[in-house]
Amino acid sequence: MVGYIHGMGAATTVLAIALALTGCYAPGYVDCEVTCPGGESCPDGLRCVAGLCRIGGNTGQCGGPSTGDGGPGDGVMIDGSPGVDTDGDGVSDDIDNCLMMMNPNQANEDNDSLGDICDPCPVSANNVDTDGDSVGDGCEPIASGTDKLLLFEGFHDPVTPAGALVLGNWTFSGGKARNVSGVGVASSITFPVTSPSNRRETIVARVTVDAQLSSPSDPTGAGVVSRTDTVGDIGVQCGIGRDAVTGTDHLLLVRLAAAADSRMTSNASNASAGTSTIVSITRNPMNNAFACNQPGSTVAQIPSPIPNPASPRAGIRTRSMSASFDWVMIFETQ
Repeated sequence: MVGYIHGMGAATTVLAIALALTGCYAPGYVDCEVTCPGGESCPDGLRCVAGLCRIGGNTGQCGGPSTGDGGPGDGVMIDGSPGVDTDGDGVSDDIDNCLMMMNPNQANEDNDSLGDICDPCPVSANNVDTDGDSVGDGCEPIASGTDKLLLFEGFHDPVTPAGALVLGNWTFSGGKARNVSGVGVASSITFPVTSPSNRRETIVARVTVDAQLSSPSDPTGAGVVSRTDTVGDIGVQCGIGRDAVTGTDHLLLVRLAAAADSRMTSNASNASAGTSTIVSITRNPMNNAFACNQPGSTVAQIPSPIPNPASPRAGIRTRSMSASFDWVMIFETQ
C-alpha cells in the first residue's frame, strides 16, 4: 500500500490507502453509553478506555464491529465474518486489523491489535486517549491542547511513500527508510505541511545512525526537519550529529542553508554509529521558536527570520551521515 499512512506523550516524553494528500489522519474512539469505571470487561466488540466502553474506527456507532483482532491482551471479541470484507481492502473481516478503514498491507508498527491507519498511537500500545482528541496518550506531542496526527509513515512498503519528496539516496525495506550519505551531502524525505501557519507543529521520528562521516565545515546530523522547501535549502533541523564548532557529538538544532548548515544551539549527546533514539522538533507559531528534543534533553532557539516557503514541507533529513528511520509522525496542535 502506498499512502499517507503505512506500517510518546508530550514532547518532553518524546517522546489510506491511508490518506489522500489533502486529508488528515484521524483515528478515534467513539464514546458509548456503557461505563466501565473499575476496568471491568465490556460487551463484545468494545473495550474499556478511560472508564468508557468504546469502539475504535470511524463508524460513529456503538456496538458495531471492533477494530481489534481478538488477540492476546486485546479484550475485544471480533464480530467480523470469514469471507466478508467490509472495507474492501482485500482482507477478510475475521483477520482485518482495521475493519472499517482500507489497509491492504495490514501495517502495524507497534504490533498491538490495531493497524496503523486506525491506531490512535501507531508507535505505542498505549492507545488510551484521556483528552479525547483522537491522539493516544502514548503519542501526545503537547500535553495541553487539541492534537491532530496529520501523518504517520512507517515505511512498510518497498516504494516511495505517497506524497513524499525524496532527495538523495534512500531505500525502503524491512520497515525502514535507509539513507547512504556522503561528506557534505544532504538528503531528505519530506511531506506537505497541511496545517495552517498559525498552528503549532511537531515532527517526531525514530532514527538510528549507520555511519558518522567527517565534515569539518558544517554540522553532521540525522533527524527531523520543519518548514523546508522543495529544494531543501531552508528550514530548521533537529537531530543527533557532530557539532562542527566543538567537534563532539551533540543534539543539534540547525538552520539549513544550501552551502552549509549552521548550528543554532546544541546539547551533548551520542551520535556514534549504532545509536538509536527518538528526536522531535516543535515550532511555536507565536514567536517562530523551535524546540529540539530527545529523551532527557531539550534545546530551543528563536532563529533569525527563516523564509516561510509557499508550500512548506516537513519530514526527515540527514547531512554527512548515513542513517535509518523506523517511522515519522507530523502533528498539529490547536
